[in-house]
Amino acid sequence: MLTQAEIQKIVQMDNLILRNLKVTQGYYQLSEGMKRIIGNRNANWCSFATHASKTAGYAIRSELLPPAMTRTLIRFGGYQGAISQLNYYLENPVMRINQSSQSLVQEIITHISQHVSDGNIKVFTELAGPFSAFIEWFAADTRYDRGKLRAFLSQFKPGPAEQDGQDFLREAFSHYCKARYETNQKKRVEMIYLANIYVGLHEQTRLQPQIAGALGAPVQIILEKRLSELMGSLFNFGGTSLNLRQRVMAICHKMMAQVTTNTVMFISLPSGKLILGQNVKAPFGQPKFPAELLTIENPVLSQLMQTYDKGLDTLTGSAAADWTSLDDRMSFIIDLFRSHQQNLRLFTPPFSRPQTAFIHTDQVPVGQL
Repeated sequence: MLTQAEIQKIVQMDNLILRNLKVTQGYYQLSEGMKRIIGNRNANWCSFATHASKTAGYAIRSELLPPAMTRTLIRFGGYQGAISQLNYYLENPVMRINQSSQSLVQEIITHISQHVSDGNIKVFTELAGPFSAFIEWFAADTRYDRGKLRAFLSQFKPGPAEQDGQDFLREAFSHYCKARYETNQKKRVEMIYLANIYVGLHEQTRLQPQIAGALGAPVQIILEKRLSELMGSLFNFGGTSLNLRQRVMAICHKMMAQVTTNTVMFISLPSGKLILGQNVKAPFGQPKFPAELLTIENPVLSQLMQTYDKGLDTLTGSAAADWTSLDDRMSFIIDLFRSHQQNLRLFTPPFSRPQTAFIHTDQVPVGQL
């Protein structure tokens, strides 16, 4: 069980690579703890977060460079230098590399990695504590206690997530708790699914700046730091030129986000890789949705799905066109959670036993993670 003290230790780590590994392992521990609350037949949000965080680690360690960029780096003899400097930057954040001394590619991959790392720890900081507390509060209970639940929910700040509120989390943990004691199997599975979506909504709303920053880094750096130097008179001459500059930036950001979503971005699950720009695929050999989720009876869940799901009761149309769009992300995530809620391979540990032992002693394991 991941304790509050362990969470704070992870949050305060300076080594960004090791911190991501700790976050990933922490989510796995919380997922195992949640199994004691809602059972081992349905994945909880932490089960998905384990593998999302592990996937984020590839970007943080700069192991997800697009092939075209990789070929360019190799062609100019800069690949090893860029990667080694990036790793030095990540492992020694108090001794940042001087931005002016970096190549364009070095600058881009550093910015992407930093944004992904910032988002990874931001969500962990906000969500690990409540999950840990929830497990501690309710794991030993044998009956539903409305007063105890009300006391637990009082910790959450009222208001929408975009204004630092935690209304979604209050709803999520309320449904997780009620699902523990629900005897009707279909209602129980729908409650868990609804709770997972509420946590996902909070997470994705809070991550908006980091996602936009990571996907916009190439355009931001190339246009603002390079073209502005070469074409300063065009981009900085009066109101008209400033408006033109903003329009060019917006168009390029949109194009880059769409291309990246469709060609680079994915989430790696134990059951296989899912490309974010393609329709969600159900686990191999399983129907598109678990039996209890083939139809939706919970009215709150149904209305929430209608708000974000582009294709109700089908995986067609779940592909995200632009991952910087909250609506696109939630459409993909709602179908991902629904189709994989009973994918038991999500409970697979993210690392091997030797790797876990290294991470436990605050070391980055050697070899492929």
